[in-house]
Amino acid sequence: MKKLVFGIIAAVIAVSTLSSCGYNSMVSLDENVKSKWGTVQT
Repeated sequence: MKKLVFGIIAAVIAVSTLSSCGYNSMVSLDENVKSKWGTVQT
């Protein structure tokens, strides 16, 4: 029973860590696109 609880907690931590890394990279890519698009418009 303790192994199951530990496994669930580890899985939740792993998923939250991986999803935040993906979100941060998407935000930086979006900012990069917006800055390049601003250069095109001027």
